[in-house]
Amino acid sequence: MGKNVYTEIKCNNLLSLDDIVTIICHPLCMPEVKEAYVDFLNHCYIDTEVEMKEIYASGHMWSLFEKSFLVDINQLITNPTAASNKTLQAYVLNGVTNLLGSFFASPFSDQSAIVQSRQLIFVQMLQAAHGITQCRWLSLGDCFNVENCIRTLTESSKMRSIALPAELEQPQCPARRLC
Repeated sequence: MGKNVYTEIKCNNLLSLDDIVTIICHPLCMPEVKEAYVDFLNHCYIDTEVEMKEIYASGHMWSLFEKSFLVDINQLITNPTAASNKTLQAYVLNGVTNLLGSFFASPFSDQSAIVQSRQLIFVQMLQAAHGITQCRWLSLGDCFNVENCIRTLTESSKMRSIALPAELEQPQCPARRLC
């Protein structure tokens, strides 16, 4: 996707990180709205030409991970009604996994020391992503997105010497096992 420094700066002035996190973490926020804000966050703060180092040094993303992403992923995994919610599935399987991949693949994330102090949330995110791979309703295409996210998180954990249980390092989706 094309990047434009001036557009990114204007977008950052329209919606602050505080506003984005507040909206996405609101318990009544619908998945469609969350997906739009997550896409905005990814394209205007993470996958950018402008160095947005504040996003990697502040607690904004970690609040988002803990208060929204983990909640939504676990709801999708454990609640049969939520698992049949196609908008929640699309939000988690596309928006959340893409943002996690972009965030932890960024060179600015590598330079941040905050992951070390947030290891528990990091491992919980990886466990939740792994939990998605065990869902029988997961399609092969969605499996690919989730496995890419897990691969990025696993590589990030290795670079930071974060110990992981062996079962989290090699996910295998039920959809892939059928092939």
